[in-house]
Amino acid sequence: MSQTVERIKYYLLQISETDADVAEIKKQFKKEFEFVDPTLILQAEQTLIDQGVPSEELSKLCDLHSSLFHGAIKNECATCTRKEDQKDGELELGHPINVFLMENDAIESYLKSLEPWLFEDMMNEREYPFALLRDLFTHYAKKGDLLYPVLKEKYHISGPSDVMWTVDDTIRDGLKPFVKVKSLQDVDKCQKKELEKLLEKVREMIYKENNILYPMVLKTLSEEDFMKIYFDLRTYQTSLLKSYPVWEKAEQQKEELLFNPKTSNHVFTFNHGHLSQQQAEGVLNTIPFELSFVDENNINTYFNDGEKLLKRPYQAIGRNVISCHPPKIAKMVEAIIEQFKTTDRKSVDVFTSKNDTPILIRYMKVTDPNGKYIGCLECVLDLTDIEKHYQEKYQK
Repeated sequence: MSQTVERIKYYLLQISETDADVAEIKKQFKKEFEFVDPTLILQAEQTLIDQGVPSEELSKLCDLHSSLFHGAIKNECATCTRKEDQKDGELELGHPINVFLMENDAIESYLKSLEPWLFEDMMNEREYPFALLRDLFTHYAKKGDLLYPVLKEKYHISGPSDVMWTVDDTIRDGLKPFVKVKSLQDVDKCQKKELEKLLEKVREMIYKENNILYPMVLKTLSEEDFMKIYFDLRTYQTSLLKSYPVWEKAEQQKEELLFNPKTSNHVFTFNHGHLSQQQAEGVLNTIPFELSFVDENNINTYFNDGEKLLKRPYQAIGRNVISCHPPKIAKMVEAIIEQFKTTDRKSVDVFTSKNDTPILIRYMKVTDPNGKYIGCLECVLDLTDIEKHYQEKYQK
């Protein structure tokens, strides 16, 4: 390990102390380091995790840690261009990291537009533009689905997944109650202060993404990785941008990069009949559930087609299912699978919602004819029509 990483670790631990003199530590840090490579910051955090510092603790201190590096990160705020006229050495317009940076520009503009609302009279009855917070949630979802897992699974860099993903979820969970707020008179002074703190966390996350996460991702992932991310990215809502810019280089290699199953004449024989491959695929895609199958080694091996309430990126196939979830949810998924492997439990139901859509997630144990565990089937059902039916039936 380099001496620089060791020194960064030292300062991270110092600033994390309960009675730390933050201003003095930052002063000492800036005296020792004029500039810091962002990849070394994440290396230092990764080393702390590997040495047993709980990722939850690092998550709580994430904003404090990043404040240590403000003004000291090499090429700060110059990760890549947001312009359409590309220059030598700059990322192409449709490159995923360029898209993430453009989205952060849009988020910053949105935060600026909120400032008048935060400082006006509490009795102002004009509508809040807070429904747009959902756009921020989508941005965080894309990071969680497309960047963190590939870093953790393919490159064994778990720091962003363990730390930043938790902070993303904390911000999102804190902001959820404000999405439906219509006017300032619906928010008391305590809530307003909490809102201001959360929006400051959003600003801090933009800084961490632009100056720490994205530079490290650019140095780590291959061009093929980014091309696969590019195609997955385009399946998500484009609310922060008018449309996703096209990455011509990736489009030219689309057929080589994307999984294109070959149709065969193979017939599957079952206990109660038989289906051709085409029929079997049609049946699985017609079932009114989002289906996902995880094998006995916890590897994602199958998703059915169609629009998903819970996104399933192409890259997730062949990846450990635990790495596809934020730390808080990952522990629950891991516990469920462990119960299926070691106990007689056959299913687990989770009732939740996604963008105000009520959903049921049912995890089901799958066994062979001898009762041996061979995997877990996840079924996601939109409960909107069911909920509406029973409300109409029993509220008359």
